[in-house]
Amino acid sequence: MRDLQAYRTASALYTPDTEFANLHLIEIARGCGRGCRFCLAGYVYRPAREQPLARLLDWAKQGLQHGDRIGLVSAAVSDHTEIDEMAVALRQLGARISVSSMRTDPISVPLVRALAESGTQTLTIAPEAGSQRLRNVINKTQGVDDLMAAVELAEALKFPQLKLYFMIGHPTETDEDIEALVQFTLAARKRFKRRLAINATPFVPKAHTPFQWMAMADESTLKRRQAMIDKRLRPHQVAVRAESPQWAQVQAVLARGDRRLAPVLLALAAQGDLTIRSFHAALADAGLDASQFIGEFAHDRPLPWRIVESGVSDNFFDYEWRLTQKGETGSHCPPDSAGCLTCQACDPAWAFRFSDGKPAKRIGTHTSAGVLKTPIALLG
Repeated sequence: MRDLQAYRTASALYTPDTEFANLHLIEIARGCGRGCRFCLAGYVYRPAREQPLARLLDWAKQGLQHGDRIGLVSAAVSDHTEIDEMAVALRQLGARISVSSMRTDPISVPLVRALAESGTQTLTIAPEAGSQRLRNVINKTQGVDDLMAAVELAEALKFPQLKLYFMIGHPTETDEDIEALVQFTLAARKRFKRRLAINATPFVPKAHTPFQWMAMADESTLKRRQAMIDKRLRPHQVAVRAESPQWAQVQAVLARGDRRLAPVLLALAAQGDLTIRSFHAALADAGLDASQFIGEFAHDRPLPWRIVESGVSDNFFDYEWRLTQKGETGSHCPPDSAGCLTCQACDPAWAFRFSDGKPAKRIGTHTSAGVLKTPIALLG
């Protein structure tokens, strides 16, 4: 869907029999150009597109005829260029606003204030990693000052609960990064006086991301680091929630599996029950083992998902992977100037829509299959 504005991206049906019952959902934007290297949605939905404010407010008025709750949907709600005006206008219409989580670099004060006024019980921010070094590795460029400003804002607006979302087991992660996570959370604890919770979810490598070649951390390492976090933080009245590393491994197998998983899925469907034990038994019956899918993938190994065209070139993923090895961050999308064809998600007509006609920077050339054949090159 290249032209998002050609479509109505708001709830059409209202029923209590849904996950978001009695909530009028409005997709304010699609795609995210932040380039977090672990995030599948951030790449497969490129380029970032947004709906104009006037249209969003019209849809909100329609939704308010059915109830006062409006859910704003986007990979990065606070990145909408008119989010401040949107939050103020929605509150003036009498809407109670909900969002999933938000960026903090910088945080939208009008949006957070609107959430507080709407009776939102939990403000969620996602540092993703405890140390700045590791945030650079995953291309999560928000700094400690931005994050702590969000914590202090949550305290000032008296949110009942603050939730910090972390992933553990990121590529290159060490115990020092876990200690940094603990210290960051303790610093947040000093600033936020009410309920504080963190999620420590295992990193799962995904296809069509710069981390598609990376190994998943082993189960024992994940459990040990989750235990480190829990032991250090629970005495300080921090609720620690951690997803099972075993279930995360199931996700990793499914995320990077190939056609060999077909009989596994059929067997599990026939059983009608999915447990850790039944999943690994089905793998074994097919002559497979989870380690074949959760370990490191060689760069010269053909990736099974290359037959799926995501729009972003493998050379771009390789370029971002190499930045990871150096602990360097990549650029955001859209770039500062129009005419960028760096990741190849945009065709020239789209890339030049706001340009002055100057030639685009480009890496490599497309083939008919959409795969770059020339080596990646650093942009000047």
